[in-house]
Amino acid sequence: MKTNFSVKRGGFVASVAVSVVGLMVLGGCAGSRAGGSGGGGSVAGNPDENAVMHTVTAADLASAKGSTPVASKDVVLWINGMGCPQCVTNVDLQLERIDGAKDVRVDLANGKVAVRFEKEPRPTPDRIAKAVSDAGLTLVKIESGQ
Repeated sequence: MKTNFSVKRGGFVASVAVSVVGLMVLGGCAGSRAGGSGGGGSVAGNPDENAVMHTVTAADLASAKGSTPVASKDVVLWINGMGCPQCVTNVDLQLERIDGAKDVRVDLANGKVAVRFEKEPRPTPDRIAKAVSDAGLTLVKIESGQ
């Protein structure tokens, strides 16, 4: 969609063309904003049937929102709502913004992301959850990587 704007100020007319690219912003896929404990949703209100939804314990959910830095350099993130390549791109870009995040490997089929955090102090689970949320998804569990 392309929209043109004209602004007239003191005899000067400026025209600006603005391009709008649908929902290509982060979190724009149909599986985005999936619930944390198994409920799902989408931007359009229809759950994405391909979105991965993990079943986890209340303790897993609580630890995914903790404020103590993750202990392990390598972690595996369990993420609800991933259902398309756009989800992979979104979560990859958001996690790479975390200071020290390296080697982000997204497994779309299993809804898991392996990440290595090179710098100390490592990020807190709530910081990681924020990055995942900014991608339009929900972090439900963090486990130490192998």
